[in-house]
Amino acid sequence: MFTRSQSHVPERVRDYYFGLSSAPVQQWIDTGPWTVKGRTSRELIGRAWTKACHAIGIPGRKVDDPCFKAAIMETQKQGVGIKIPTGREIDGKYLDENVKEIEKEIEKWKMEWDECDKVQDHQFLLKEIKAVVLKVGYKNVVQVVTDNGSNYKKACELLVEEYPHIAW
Repeated sequence: MFTRSQSHVPERVRDYYFGLSSAPVQQWIDTGPWTVKGRTSRELIGRAWTKACHAIGIPGRKVDDPCFKAAIMETQKQGVGIKIPTGREIDGKYLDENVKEIEKEIEKWKMEWDECDKVQDHQFLLKEIKAVVLKVGYKNVVQVVTDNGSNYKKACELLVEEYPHIAW
């Protein structure tokens, strides 16, 4: 309610495995940086990416972007032989799908924003804090931490009247 949980991470972000984009990956025994094949492969890939980026005007630092890395990782995961999408598909069909996905995510956020339109006086805050306390179980709550606003102070004073064991 007052904090953003992992479930609020947009699906489009979770779908791209951002958490895995910087995680170490175990090398194949014959392609590690200690082998000729590994060093040669990395050099070939590096030169190919350099040519591509500079030929189409993409600064090299852009490949450090999490979205870019995630797209590369997804491509690698799909394996050899899978045809890459054309520019027309990227700017058409796939862009439209991403826009729809983002619009759905925005609609979810709008429902949350509607809650923010309510006047957050001490009565509203007390109701919300009490809901969390009851959800957790009032015997399990020993302290409530809030900001120092007068509306929070008043709400917590009333909360402590009802549950004297809770500190704030």
